[in-house]
Amino acid sequence: MTREELEHIIRASGAITDQYEFVIVGSQSILGSVPRPEAVFTVSMEADIYPLQAPELADRIDGAIGEGSQFHQTYGYYAQGVGPETASLPSDWMQRVHRIQNSNTQDRVGYCLDLVDLLLSKAAAGRQKDRDFCMALF
Repeated sequence: MTREELEHIIRASGAITDQYEFVIVGSQSILGSVPRPEAVFTVSMEADIYPLQAPELADRIDGAIGEGSQFHQTYGYYAQGVGPETASLPSDWMQRVHRIQNSNTQDRVGYCLDLVDLLLSKAAAGRQKDRDFCMALF
């Protein structure tokens, strides 16, 4: 996934939920602090996202632009509506987020995890793909 594709997901999520601020967790959160990362970090075609003020609306995102949706079939990437509990994060993680907001997001805001918080979250998840991601970061 590219930064522009993530911006599209933020914009679409705003249209679906009528929300303004979104949190992006998971590997594609790297696009907030590193807009053009190495190819190893752009393999995933999914962005884990939820509305900051109304996380319960994540199901709408998942239904409208999630895996297997018309959006996914059209663009080749998709959003997975998740909740705040998806990522294990330190209590002060919001103080370090990287903000994506521009005309491509229709001024909606996407908060992406700082690299250290992303690394810790992936390490805590402990799946093989998360270990691979952490090793690539190192």
